[in-house]
Amino acid sequence: MKKVLFTVLILLCFGKLLPQNNGGIVTSNASLYPANQLIVTYLSQVSERERNRFERENNLHKLQVCPRGNWVSYWTDGKVSIKKVAKELEKSAPVLRVQPNYYFHISWVPNDPYYGLYQWNLRRISMEEAWNIEQGGDSAIIIGVLDSGCAFEDYPVPSYEKDKIDSNTTSYKRLPDYSEAHFVDGFDFVNDDAHPNDNHSHGTHVSSTIVESTNNGVALAGVAFNTTILPVKVVNWAGIGTADLFALGLYYAVDHNADIINISLASSSNPGSVVKDAIDYAANQGVIMVAGVGNSSAGSVTYPAKYDEVVAVSATCSSVPDSLAYYSNYGSGVEVSAPGGDLVDRDNNGFPDLIVQQTFLPGIFNNGFAKPDSFVMIGYGGTSMATPHTTGVIALMLSHGIPRESIREILHQTAIDFGTPGYDTLFGYGRIDCFRALGGEDTIPPLITETTVLEDTYFTGPYAVWSKLNDLFGIKDAKIWYKINSGIWQDSLYVDKIYPDKYLFYIPEVTAPAVIKYYIEATDNSDNTATDPDGAPSYYYSFIVLESGIEESEKEGACRILCASFVQGNILDLRFSEVPFASFDISLYDVSGRLVRIFETGNVSDKKLALNVSKLGSGIYFVKLKVKSEKLNLEEVRKIIKIN
Repeated sequence: MKKVLFTVLILLCFGKLLPQNNGGIVTSNASLYPANQLIVTYLSQVSERERNRFERENNLHKLQVCPRGNWVSYWTDGKVSIKKVAKELEKSAPVLRVQPNYYFHISWVPNDPYYGLYQWNLRRISMEEAWNIEQGGDSAIIIGVLDSGCAFEDYPVPSYEKDKIDSNTTSYKRLPDYSEAHFVDGFDFVNDDAHPNDNHSHGTHVSSTIVESTNNGVALAGVAFNTTILPVKVVNWAGIGTADLFALGLYYAVDHNADIINISLASSSNPGSVVKDAIDYAANQGVIMVAGVGNSSAGSVTYPAKYDEVVAVSATCSSVPDSLAYYSNYGSGVEVSAPGGDLVDRDNNGFPDLIVQQTFLPGIFNNGFAKPDSFVMIGYGGTSMATPHTTGVIALMLSHGIPRESIREILHQTAIDFGTPGYDTLFGYGRIDCFRALGGEDTIPPLITETTVLEDTYFTGPYAVWSKLNDLFGIKDAKIWYKINSGIWQDSLYVDKIYPDKYLFYIPEVTAPAVIKYYIEATDNSDNTATDPDGAPSYYYSFIVLESGIEESEKEGACRILCASFVQGNILDLRFSEVPFASFDISLYDVSGRLVRIFETGNVSDKKLALNVSKLGSGIYFVKLKVKSEKLNLEEVRKIIKIN
């Protein structure tokens, strides 16, 4: 059977080893403002006496006073969110407006000496602004790079690979600017060994765009430099691979915990079911795949980018506004675009505006064979280069807590639109912008719905409250605020989450009778805050706790439930302090107090009773035991948790 070839199309325009230096300071600012500071601007007619009274009533502690602007900055020791405090204080008579005390900071720019000279592409996708939100990402995010391997280790060249590299090279070497990069063990499917070293240079260049060490005073920067690369070699020294190797590599990356898979490879024809099955497997495991659309200037998307399960990336050049690179394919299926490099020198630095990263000397500059121990900064161009830009942005999004299921929609909504307004077949939804993709322009607060509203109850708690929380950029913080009788507002973080948007909160046990007030607050990854009900704490939900009617009877025959909780399974085990001498009813209620099941029993002659609750769904329930006896007036309630 004829094998389908995966061809790697790249543009190699220059390779020049440049001097390097060291030094620099890392600064980071993920928060927009201090959690306990705000600035109050007063109406012009407000006296100092009125202002002092307002400060005392609202527990505000003075920081700075500006008579000219008629404002005062404060810190507060309250637990309620500053944005909520500001919203409430703004309703007060002496106040004109209130705002958080927003941070000012030095914008983080990496000190890598050639970042400013060559990496126009990173500035084009707003990396400097994005790094102030998510600086380099999380090493727990694993990116599988299916390519020609990577210069990630020092390793002697095996005998069976010596005829595929420069004859004077005896050992593969780790790229100098990978000094702080993270890697996990990969595999070489070309040579069937556990050392996926690069003998082409393309895979190393692609990986460098993602994780080249940044702000270390050496060479250049990478988009998501703190994330982790899983190198998988599926193409050989000449940049050619086959469908079987590609499929094996894809399965390997998925099975070794890749969150994202970068595919800077293309097949001009459909590679068949072997590859499609592997693509489906990765998609079903929730892995995000990113691939270039091809470099033939053709109006069709190549495989595997053509599959719906893969984020298909076209390439833009350095023109302003962005335009499609002359080599990039286009057509139906293009999802987004990203910088891929250009032969024109628009930034006047004396070199074509290609995508420059550190790699080793490729064969085109070395008598046809790469020299993987001789490192240079080199400019490549192609959709192969656009792809890792997109992969790196996605890695930062995942690092920032943005839900995996929202990634593609956010890429679509935040891309910079060029060409025909809306979706088009050149740029897809537009050219990626990392700052916007991380929620840098997000002003929409979370949506809170379906909050459990408790009614009058004889349960003394604890009380389970569920809410549905949705936000495109993800929920950073979710809590319940509650007040018992005339006490102060207290907060409690959510204790459980049913994927992807159902959150569980608890209000603790109280002494009956009591009045409980409560509301839900959620903050998204862009620091937008919402409450349910809207306008809390002025508006809230409430319920009354009545006497429970549970009697701790000392009479002979009293039966107490000692254990009525379980984690998994369909059998509810009830255990009693002593053998009951009476029959009783057992009722199950959901968290809102709705009766969902009644069990009738006869006399129980053992200290335990097993009940089948297979028809109950996952959730929080209350089990109520009521003794059927003229001599006893016994009711007892316990909370249970069922997980299917």
